[in-house]
Amino acid sequence: MEQCEEKISDREYIIYIFHKTNGNRAKAAKELGISRSALYRKIQKYNIS
Repeated sequence: MEQCEEKISDREYIIYIFHKTNGNRAKAAKELGISRSALYRKIQKYNIS
């Protein structure tokens, strides 16, 4: 059975976490459960500045 949950894109979620961590990339990576280098790759992939 499918649940009716609103899903956000990875890009939108990363931006949300950046706002939550006041732009601190190390904290954002920790919150996302990924390494800082993986976060940097996602930043480049999704053109997040």
